[in-house]
Amino acid sequence: LPAEIPFDEVIEALQDTDNPLPPRYLYRFSDLEPEDIADLNDIWGLIPTWRRKALLEDLEQLFGDDYLLSFEAVCRLGLNDPESEIRFLSIRSLFEYDVEDLIPVFLDLVINDSQEDVRAVTATVLGKFVYEGEIDEIPRKTLRQIEEQLLIVCQSDDTMLVRRRALEALGFSSRTEVPPLIESAFKQSEYDWVVSALFAMGRSCDERWQEPVVKMLHHVLPDVRTEAARAAGEIEISEAVENLIDLLEDDNAEVRMAA
Repeated sequence: LPAEIPFDEVIEALQDTDNPLPPRYLYRFSDLEPEDIADLNDIWGLIPTWRRKALLEDLEQLFGDDYLLSFEAVCRLGLNDPESEIRFLSIRSLFEYDVEDLIPVFLDLVINDSQEDVRAVTATVLGKFVYEGEIDEIPRKTLRQIEEQLLIVCQSDDTMLVRRRALEALGFSSRTEVPPLIESAFKQSEYDWVVSALFAMGRSCDERWQEPVVKMLHHVLPDVRTEAARAAGEIEISEAVENLIDLLEDDNAEVRMAA
């Protein structure tokens, strides 16, 4: 059984870069004891980047197959990794865990991390907490801090990808500043913005967006049709049903799945 494997044996195997890490060892990274976390932290920086990356990717896939496992401790180690791809994977995986205590870390990373993909994935994770704030699972003060930071990002001179992810995260928010931002994005000439606007419309569950969502259901671009179909479902637009039935025969598989 994986639980019976001594963790020092796992640590040794992780540092043996001449040989693949035995798959059975991956399970041993679940629910680590404090002393195991300390031992892993001591050697984390000694493990080559490619191996740290492979470990996080393997653990993410394993968690996707078995939600009873928890690799949260390993992901937390990767948050401060000097390599951006390790930070990215760690943050993406932490989306699945209850990590409210990390909100201040995420608020810092979404503004100050040096890499675009890390800032973008952090904005996505913060969207989860916007939702939790709207249903009163986190304090209103914390929700307001998150919203303020995302609003700053959304209206900053950061890259389009980061600003789009911030807008999508704000889709859950009931703040009065959000609908004008969604409307502005929807009117952009770049269709990536239109996709993000539709995504945010769906998250808002706001009936005000019925007309633009229905309008986009037969757009020429499949990404736009996909998000319009999802938004139509989330907003529960009954007038869209016939159009959605038509989209069940769309040429694009993603569109058909969304419909």
